[in-house]
Amino acid sequence: MTDMTGTFVTTTGKVYLLIFNMVQGTTTSDRTADFQFAVAGSRVGPVMSAFSDHTDDVCPGSMMFAWKETSGQSRAFSLQWQIRASTPVTDTTRTRTFQVIELDDADLKLDLSSTASASAGASYADVTGLSSSFTTASGAIHLVLGTMTPASGADRTADFRIGVDATEEGAEVTSYSDATNECSGIMLAWVRTGLSAASHTFSLRWKNRSGSVTADTGRARTLQVIELTGDWNRRINQSSTAAASSTASFADITDMSGAFTPQGSTSVTIVTFAGNPDDAGGTLDAYAAFRFTRGGAQMGAEVISGADTTDMVNGVFLSHAISSITGLQTFAVQWKTVDGACAADTSRIRILQALEWDSGGAAPTADRATKYIHRGHGLEPMMISGG
Repeated sequence: MTDMTGTFVTTTGKVYLLIFNMVQGTTTSDRTADFQFAVAGSRVGPVMSAFSDHTDDVCPGSMMFAWKETSGQSRAFSLQWQIRASTPVTDTTRTRTFQVIELDDADLKLDLSSTASASAGASYADVTGLSSSFTTASGAIHLVLGTMTPASGADRTADFRIGVDATEEGAEVTSYSDATNECSGIMLAWVRTGLSAASHTFSLRWKNRSGSVTADTGRARTLQVIELTGDWNRRINQSSTAAASSTASFADITDMSGAFTPQGSTSVTIVTFAGNPDDAGGTLDAYAAFRFTRGGAQMGAEVISGADTTDMVNGVFLSHAISSITGLQTFAVQWKTVDGACAADTSRIRILQALEWDSGGAAPTADRATKYIHRGHGLEPMMISGG
């Protein structure tokens, strides 16, 4: 994809976190794209679908994936896409982002991928192929990543959450599909703290919301757990089911803001958000734009998501990494109305989290910084040593 690529020298044994966020351009026709990450031109990780048809029917394409280097060398990282239906285009009015972060004090403990047949049930259960256990380290933080695209078919939706020891945790988001030309994948990230040094089971869990949802056996789904030790800390952990509605101008979503002072000017912060619009009992046709802010100014991408009926709801996920920031930092999730006042789903939890890694005051080095940020709609890619 244009502007969504970068090359640098990797380090053997390091874990790299790939992040992308974007929304497609809107037209009067239905169009769907598949998205995937690539290293040296070959796919790594899941394949996610995202669609758009007109101003009020758009879902975001957003993913995070961890990749571990086995042989350090110059590597090209990129975001790739392909036509699934009609001819998708980029939204040239909204920033899209692609980032690659080399993680210190990190170990990829689970790296599961599956294309096996699977069907959701009436109650939450593990998605087939996306559940496994390992013995966690004492005092570690665990970043859990789950991505999946359900199969297309009749109008139907499923709810998704991260599972820890067979209990649903973190945000709850909905995925919608009706046919090849309208299908939306989901992405979830959950920063888990406080696990004992023992065997724990991690999973991606789902259940039917409307209709009978099945897995797409042609598109890989993934579950990963990154164990973070040393200088990692969870700095923001905001959750809410409070009522909220979008307005004509960007404004903070209720309860979705937090502040902290970075440990040092060389720290790296990863911010994630996941939430669900409300379908207002199947009567509301409403879509909103979403973005992060830092100190009130936009940070990273802007995406669109929303709902119109019970069987057409799309959860929203955003992530962004930033480094070399000092002083008290306030992060928030904002939204504004795109078509109809969008409401928050008060029956499904929304989550804002921030992870920080600090080098202990050491000067920034290649393995302690965001490698590249690329922004679209005409802005030039830039190589940086911080966010």
